[in-house]
Amino acid sequence: MKANLADEAVFLNGEINKEKLLSLAKAFDELAASFSSLPKSQDKLSQNELDSIFENLGAKFCKECSKCEYCWEQNYFETYKTAYDILNKINEDEAEGFQKLKDGFTKGCIKVDEIQKETCNLFHKEQNNLRWNNKIISAREAVSQQLKAMSQIIMQIKDEVCLVEKLDDSQERSIRFVLWSNRIVAKNMFIINRADKRKELRITVKTKNGRCIPAKEVASMIGGVLNTTYTISKSCKNLINSDWYSITLVEDVNFKMLHGIARKIKDGERVSGDNFSIMENKDGRSILCLADGMGSGLDACNESEKVIELIEELTEAGFSKEAAIKMINSLLVVKRDEPLFTTIDLCEIDLYNGLCDFVKVGAALSFIKRKNWVEVIEASSLPVGLVYEIETNVLSKKVYDGDLIIMVTDGVVDAFAPASGEEMLKNIIEEIDSNNPKEMAQMILEHVLEFNNGSAGDDMTILVAGIWSK
Repeated sequence: MKANLADEAVFLNGEINKEKLLSLAKAFDELAASFSSLPKSQDKLSQNELDSIFENLGAKFCKECSKCEYCWEQNYFETYKTAYDILNKINEDEAEGFQKLKDGFTKGCIKVDEIQKETCNLFHKEQNNLRWNNKIISAREAVSQQLKAMSQIIMQIKDEVCLVEKLDDSQERSIRFVLWSNRIVAKNMFIINRADKRKELRITVKTKNGRCIPAKEVASMIGGVLNTTYTISKSCKNLINSDWYSITLVEDVNFKMLHGIARKIKDGERVSGDNFSIMENKDGRSILCLADGMGSGLDACNESEKVIELIEELTEAGFSKEAAIKMINSLLVVKRDEPLFTTIDLCEIDLYNGLCDFVKVGAALSFIKRKNWVEVIEASSLPVGLVYEIETNVLSKKVYDGDLIIMVTDGVVDAFAPASGEEMLKNIIEEIDSNNPKEMAQMILEHVLEFNNGSAGDDMTILVAGIWSK
């Protein structure tokens, strides 16, 4: 009876927390919507801003001019149309518009030089205002995207709140008996049903008589009772001693991954503008990422390194790969006065089922090699930091035991003649007989450099990941 009441209390508490999280997620969504409804950025002056320039010019030069009556009374419509046509032309093409201003007004205007100079000043002033206004709008859009991402994370947490359940009594007794037989005391056992349908086991244990025992042995003992292969969560320590400690056992993945890297710095530079990362998430997903900063050298290196750091921090915090990339793009667009961009090539591998998601943002080709067969992965989109809104299309593929995933930066592809890089790299990868990721990456780089007589016209990075069944 007490156990049932305790279970019901846990369930009700979870339901209450679930409702609170749902309300919080809705609040974030509403805030995001309020930011999204604000004015959008514009690439040229509005009609109201052109009217303001027109009125300022008229008040300063035409009102007291000796030819005011001729221009604005006798030839009002012609003067009005000519003036507005010229202002609209300047708004579209500044150089051509100012030439039209000079040519169009010389016939009758006696202050054309002063008007041309003042028009230039007013346009530059309004354009500066436009740039700052666009930055503010971009910052609002960034906040809106971040609020949406926070709402999504809260909804994920909400879905996991009430997924805790007690172990079956017979299972709990069997686990306690096996652990006790190995001089380990256990308490507080419960199952966490994850949103991806996999189960985690949370248990608090300590050893007797001051012993130390590897946590993976505890996982093996419990797995034997439940007929499931468990491993220790990456957030847990590896040794169990005489102090109470809560460990989390997770279902072991079906695939393992090894990787290899080969790199070459652009001739004449001291550092590479390319950076990379290999991340392992606690939910059985591995993320491979290449970032290529604009140009080469230290500036490009700093840009790509910052992008990699942000991707690591955001994905570890729970943001989806798409949300993380959009947030990084917003940040780069807002903070830069000059166009600096970075390409992102991201591959997320689910080590439970072998599903592989590619997200390419301005990035070069990738390849999947399966024995003697090679598939090309490509997508077209702009790099991050270039435009306010960016598309993140996900390409999903299935990988199998023995497959190799090859990711490269554009310096590798561009080492060949235009339009031939894809075919050349595909042939090179097909011909290399190796399933060692490090060796594969190094051999690809050697072939590329050999084709270019040992020279590197751009930074080159090759990341190879091998997938094998456990």
